[in-house]
Amino acid sequence: MWCEPLAEAYTTGKLVNYNLLFCQLHCKLVTKSLRQKILTLEIELARNDNFNPSQHSMVPERGFYDFQIGEQFFAPSRTMTEGIFTTFQAASGDNHPIHYDRNYLSEIGHPNLMAHGFMTLIQAAIGASPLAHSLGKNLIGFIDQSSKFLKPVYCGDTIYPIFEINELSPNKSTGVMGLDIKIYKQNKELVLQGIQRYLIRL
Repeated sequence: MWCEPLAEAYTTGKLVNYNLLFCQLHCKLVTKSLRQKILTLEIELARNDNFNPSQHSMVPERGFYDFQIGEQFFAPSRTMTEGIFTTFQAASGDNHPIHYDRNYLSEIGHPNLMAHGFMTLIQAAIGASPLAHSLGKNLIGFIDQSSKFLKPVYCGDTIYPIFEINELSPNKSTGVMGLDIKIYKQNKELVLQGIQRYLIRL
């Protein structure tokens, strides 16, 4: 913008440069307006009307009848770190020294922190596997489980959860999916075996 030469006025003993004030004010307004236009343009450019959040899925969704007895699914392997022990202690309230006190454990013959059975079991949550994502909104809830804890799991062990479908029982509007659960350690030992059952929308 072009400004007139400075025009000064004498007001209560102070010189006021009206042209300069006007130029500064106009510059601020123009800058603010430009910023708003740029922001609006950025939002418009960033928006994709073809994107559908309901179709954002790790794997294709499958219906109850798309599954078969004997299908297997795998959760990622996980090393049982001290952080997992601490998190489980905080969530469960369990503070028995058999899980958290190395001195205590060495006195009773254990080489390291020993995982609580439930701490091992929760590694077999189907949400960590592709199965739950395949079920998507058809998964209604977890209805039953039982487990046997066969071998100890220690801090530093890496475990490998496996899920195998052993039941598909349809009803009128829902069905039950049963799973055999197995968890192995890095030395190929089976440390946990059990079953889980889920209610599925047909």
